[in-house]
Amino acid sequence: ILAALEETRPDVVTVAFDPEGSGPDTHFKVLQAVAEALRLWREGDPEAARAVRVWGYRNVWFRFTVAEATHAVACSPADTAA
Repeated sequence: ILAALEETRPDVVTVAFDPEGSGPDTHFKVLQAVAEALRLWREGDPEAARAVRVWGYRNVWFRFTVAEATHAVACSPADTAA
């Protein structure tokens, strides 16, 4: 993950903000790994790491009301086609 951050120097990193036990365990483990990679990146290249924003989202297993959402992104399969 750290190598990908250093190579691509992203403006935004997205991760599932799922508390442990609320969805697939992989989401929580990935959140931990990304957080550690961001910490290491910040230590090695503070200027580049300062610009990145972390956008968290809830997965389909998390239940919330529409009023609790802060952002909504409409997408379709065509939006993700390469």
